[in-house]
Amino acid sequence: MTRCSRHFFGWLKLTSAAFAITFIVACGGGGSDVSEGVSAPPLTGQVVKGLTRGATVNLFELSSEGDKRPVASKQTDSNGSFTIPNNLKEGIVYLFEAQGGEYNDEIDGMRTILSAPLRTVFIAGNNERHFTLSAISESFTKSIENEVSANKWSTASVSAALQQFRDSFSLRSPHGIKFIDIQKATTDQINNASEEELQFSFQVGFSAGFVHEFLKRRPGSNLTLALEDYYSFLSTDSFDDRLNSIQTAGLVRFIDTLSLISSTQRSSIYNQIGLPSEVDANLFSSAESTGSAVSAIPNWTLRYLSPPGISTMPTTDTVFNDRGALIAFRKGEVGNGVDFSFVGSSSVAEVSGDIDFSIGRWNYGYSYEDGVRIDRSTGDINTSNRIGAPLRGGTVYAAGTPATDLPVCGKIELLLEEQTRPATSFDGLSRLRLMNPSRIVVQFVNGAPLVSYDFSFSDENGTLYSMSSIGDIDTPVQRVDSTMEFGSISAISNLPERLSFGFRAMLVGAGSSKAVIRLEQNSRTASSTGLAAVFKASGALQNCFTPTFSRGFVGSLISDPTAYYNLRDAGGGGWSGLSFSSNGSPLIGGVNPDAIFEKSGNAIAGIGLMALPYSIRSIPGYLPAVYTYHTGDINFDDWPGSGSVNYELIASTPFLVTDPNVLISADRLITSGNLRIYFGQSPLGSPNPDFGICQLTVNGEVLSAAPESFRPGGLCSANFGSVSFDGGISAGDHQFAVIRYRRDFSPFKGEAALLFRRLP
Repeated sequence: MTRCSRHFFGWLKLTSAAFAITFIVACGGGGSDVSEGVSAPPLTGQVVKGLTRGATVNLFELSSEGDKRPVASKQTDSNGSFTIPNNLKEGIVYLFEAQGGEYNDEIDGMRTILSAPLRTVFIAGNNERHFTLSAISESFTKSIENEVSANKWSTASVSAALQQFRDSFSLRSPHGIKFIDIQKATTDQINNASEEELQFSFQVGFSAGFVHEFLKRRPGSNLTLALEDYYSFLSTDSFDDRLNSIQTAGLVRFIDTLSLISSTQRSSIYNQIGLPSEVDANLFSSAESTGSAVSAIPNWTLRYLSPPGISTMPTTDTVFNDRGALIAFRKGEVGNGVDFSFVGSSSVAEVSGDIDFSIGRWNYGYSYEDGVRIDRSTGDINTSNRIGAPLRGGTVYAAGTPATDLPVCGKIELLLEEQTRPATSFDGLSRLRLMNPSRIVVQFVNGAPLVSYDFSFSDENGTLYSMSSIGDIDTPVQRVDSTMEFGSISAISNLPERLSFGFRAMLVGAGSSKAVIRLEQNSRTASSTGLAAVFKASGALQNCFTPTFSRGFVGSLISDPTAYYNLRDAGGGGWSGLSFSSNGSPLIGGVNPDAIFEKSGNAIAGIGLMALPYSIRSIPGYLPAVYTYHTGDINFDDWPGSGSVNYELIASTPFLVTDPNVLISADRLITSGNLRIYFGQSPLGSPNPDFGICQLTVNGEVLSAAPESFRPGGLCSANFGSVSFDGGISAGDHQFAVIRYRRDFSPFKGEAALLFRRLP
């Protein structure tokens, strides 16, 4: 048998020692080893899957190849005990095998049939006289049985297995130690037991808890499967969350049956083995572990996506178990030495992944949030200073290797491929599952990826929901950051709690051929909320695409020293005294910019899209910008002292998202707009002849500027954090107004210029 899992910290040995020490301290000392004697009395023993009564115990002589020759047979009494005459041949390998009969389950007391054999193998000698047949001895026997050698039952093979057992558990034998039924033992019996007997008896008790939890969690399973998984748990050399949470729950349930332990002692034991002082076994009952990655996922290569609304941590320090489940990740940047988060005694379900990505769902159990260190050279996890916290299900993860070998240009579509269980809405009423056609579109401009997304959801009643990026899905505008991540806290449409959900996503794979997303509530305290999914490329990279803009037309323009010009530029600020070329393009410093697009307007007011030349800017290259202009310096006396004026939207530029040297998006995202000015009021409804209020409505969203933002110059401005606007009203009959509208769709920003005409 291999040693206990290093990722499990050898806790079987530690737990047994903790129990033994606790009992010795609590009960006043410990007895010495039971004397073995020198004669050859009968062979005695117990079958302890519970105290199994009426079980048939057969003794066989084994050949090196495993051929069995019957030696004796006996049935157990009401205490699971048996006695067989000692006719053993010294130096010969023997096998005890018990099956049938019934026992009372150690955890819930239910009467149960012993439906699978409990065995043990030994080499006959003067010291082999008492045999406890249990899950421990059965696992020891399996360790020999699973060898590939043709003579695996030889004395040499059995001796080697016995030595490995001693090294793993600090017990001299899996069967030759007196069993103490500590669930029913008196204080005197505990006092008179040796530390070895207590440790062995606790091991047997832990196995009982494991089997109970296994059968409880997996209806329809049998004792044979439970014992096989218990052996797997003991023999694995890596962290297996499928078995770890079962063992943890079983251990806790077993401890809870011990009446001799006080609450203080119980807490002390839990703390010694890395569990919180108050641990609830029921947290594990709904835990499950399903799925696996198609290939091994190396540690330290994938980057974990933090929840939406929380700053992303650029770390590659991730730890995966053998089936590809993410079990630990660094809480911070690479190499900063901070703690890891480790899922400890929790299971991981719906695991899926390959070398580029991993998704899954952590569910019930306990995680360690702080005080965890990992040795990168060995993979050993140290939780000596850990702080445990309950993990109550549904917490999803997504990790990936940031995309490489990005195309210079072109477009690719990613379609939904896999996902975890449905996400639960904040009020617990809606369980949302991604539906097709959910997709992510990636556009490459000068090698930089831009994305758009359109996620469709359905709840268990068939009601449809959606979460989409701004604008047309086929013309991406959202920037992807340098770590290949993007995200949003946009609301899912028609949910009562419109801001409950958000997501983080990462482009992964060569050429951005895949993407992983993590969708969760915008809450750090809610549980059972998220889903993780992976999207994969559909078809080849589409043809390269460059956004195009119409040249537009502006009516006859004049050079007017009173004209106002508003431009977003590295130089910033408003311009006046401007001239215009014959085609209606504004001249800046007497120079006609290289490109003027989307012009609309006349001699009084207009809007457009401009790419400024290097000579005008303080930094190299071209940066697109929207601009607005209007004529006249508005005299305060020209404005009425009360009432309001309404303007309708007659033209807009595309909603421009900018990146150095690149015109990114030609989407016309402004589909409706209205501007109303309330005169002589501060605030709205309170007379004040010196002020007015500008109220801008864009795509149905109403934005009201502060009263003082309407100034004698006929200008409006307001800043609402993620949304802002500024503009002006033309002179004379105030027939036109222009607005520059800006919005922060973190991590990208966009703006558009709007032209309004006064309504009668």
